[in-house]
Amino acid sequence: MTENQQAAEIQWRLIMAQAVSLDELVFCMSKAIGEHQGSVLHQFSDNHAQDLMQALYQEIEKSDLKRRWSTVFDAKISAEEADRFLLDFHNTVQEGLSSFFSADVVAGITKIKKGAASDINIRRVNTKLGWRLHLTTQGSGDYNCVGRRFISQVCDLVLLSPDALIDYQRYEQSDTWQHQWVYFLPDEACLNYLNWPEVGPNIYSLSLSDKEYEKIESIFNEIVYVYSSGEILAEKLINNLLQQIFIRCGQGPSKKQTKTEDSRINSVKNYMVKNYDQTFALQDLANEVGLSIPRLSSLFKQQEGISIMKWRDQNRMSKAAQLLLQSKEPISQVAFMVGFNDALYFSRTFHQHFDCSPSQYRERK
Repeated sequence: MTENQQAAEIQWRLIMAQAVSLDELVFCMSKAIGEHQGSVLHQFSDNHAQDLMQALYQEIEKSDLKRRWSTVFDAKISAEEADRFLLDFHNTVQEGLSSFFSADVVAGITKIKKGAASDINIRRVNTKLGWRLHLTTQGSGDYNCVGRRFISQVCDLVLLSPDALIDYQRYEQSDTWQHQWVYFLPDEACLNYLNWPEVGPNIYSLSLSDKEYEKIESIFNEIVYVYSSGEILAEKLINNLLQQIFIRCGQGPSKKQTKTEDSRINSVKNYMVKNYDQTFALQDLANEVGLSIPRLSSLFKQQEGISIMKWRDQNRMSKAAQLLLQSKEPISQVAFMVGFNDALYFSRTFHQHFDCSPSQYRERK
């Protein structure tokens, strides 16, 4: 019997509300959420078991896992079926696990292998105000940047703000994707050094030189070590290390990738973000910063690389995707919430950006 078959049988006992030991729980959950350095499972104890069981039961009760898999578990589950069941189980309980394992600072190293149970599309709502910083160290990652994709390579840093769409996975042409990551609530000092290119709505990236990469990777390793140690001042130490990363990225060769920003264009962007659910014309934006429409359009395209309306639609679609994941509002209501009075036009626009309908995106959660 494979480890995945063993984990599947333990998880089936969870579904059937049968007794599961702490060791069995940790073992099967490592298969469900992926084992990695810095994982909360390394710090798991009996004190957590009851709370985790409750979080799992709540997600299981809302699903139809029992109906879908009962005939399979009536007989001995095969290795192939176990792999598929683990993936189904993972997707079903993911939302509950996200809330259970939430913390102000979390760090780790995750390695995803093609075909493994953890080889899934990470797609969830950011329920807190945290930022996510990733450093690819092996293989490649694939980030959904709303209408375009960013493929991260070794030496690439990716930063996702609290408003970013959390939607990424292993790049299909790469057999593995290993990335170091930190989830954190930054202080203002960290963000003062942020001037990276925006590769998607609220998603930023920077490619490091080999020398920079070596130093930044060592700081990431220190962050994971501090986080795993459980030291009393771990959070303060991690914030200090994060500040070092942002400072170093702002003064080395990679600073050539940073961009000079026009405050007027930033004002227009801020206006659109604050009023994404409102109808406004280019003249309204031009009046906001005292520019003519042609001049504003030219400066915006020069700084952002896309037109004003395309930038607006990308941000609206990013917000719509998050609303589809976090709520059960009808598609027409989601459309209205992001500034579309015509639900059909909204659906067509959404499909252009995500290559699927709003309902399909919600179902693939």
